[in-house]
Amino acid sequence: MATNPVHIVDVFAQGKYTGNQLAVVHEAANLSTDEMLAFTRETNFSEATFIETAGRDVIVYTIDSWQEARQSLELNVDEVIVNYPSVFDFATEI
Repeated sequence: MATNPVHIVDVFAQGKYTGNQLAVVHEAANLSTDEMLAFTRETNFSEATFIETAGRDVIVYTIDSWQEARQSLELNVDEVIVNYPSVFDFATEI
């Protein structure tokens, strides 16, 4: 696996060391989808985000509801890996 800068931040939190852990992997254009998934499984964090180029091409993981799927579509997210792919079917039908 390639070496990439990683920041760990707390999301949905009021302070440090609360909420969900989010791994933000920078300069991720060199990672394959399989490597991103392996990293996400290895960390076992609630969230992982891979930034390919500063300011764009964010890859989002852990979209589990049709509302989150709809929001990612409205934000023109480039690529999404989800636990339940059917949420996108429902999000595009309503």
